[in-house]
Amino acid sequence: MDVDTEWPGLGYSAKTRCIVMEGGFVILDDLERDEAYRLIGDRQALKQEVQKRQLRISKAVSFTGHRPEPIGGYGPNQTKDEICAFLRQTIKKLSDEGFDEFISGAALGVDQWAADVVIEMGLRLTIALPFAGYGENWPQESRDYLEAQKAKASKIVIVCEGEYKPHKNHERNKWMLDNSSIVVVVWNGSAEGGTASACRGLKKSGKRYIRYNPISKQQEPI
Repeated sequence: MDVDTEWPGLGYSAKTRCIVMEGGFVILDDLERDEAYRLIGDRQALKQEVQKRQLRISKAVSFTGHRPEPIGGYGPNQTKDEICAFLRQTIKKLSDEGFDEFISGAALGVDQWAADVVIEMGLRLTIALPFAGYGENWPQESRDYLEAQKAKASKIVIVCEGEYKPHKNHERNKWMLDNSSIVVVVWNGSAEGGTASACRGLKKSGKRYIRYNPISKQQEPI
């Protein structure tokens, strides 16, 4: 994208807190209104911010995967151990390749297991929450666990304003996809559920991914 060209329709969306172009292309997201309008009025500053964002995304990894129920449950189990071994090996490999930001959606299961590995390795963790109160209806132990991870994160992003709405989980998944250049996937191939939906979006995006199937215990294509 040539950021020196005139951008018809350039403006600020208060709903999604982003600068958008004609056709809905997001230039920058998670911006406060005053900062967005400052950038819109200063094309050189906007160009620099776009370049910074593109560089950040090129080194960012996100995760998607099942909640505990279909992958061994909530307690200690062999499937979880195998998935965590895959995550540990993959995150180490990507860190060695130069990836330096790892984005978790904070859901119970794979998202939190991946976040644990990132924290364990001393790498930079970004937690993307679909809305500010995410997890407040969980059992106390799970809420405490999420709060502990948030306290250790380098950055927390609140993707949508307001209270829970079903579509906000999908908006969170889209934000993570848009803000990473590679996705680490733990998916058993089931056609229903949030992980399947995220994988369909990933396949359409054409982005690089690494998928682990917990049933075959192999890395597979989507």
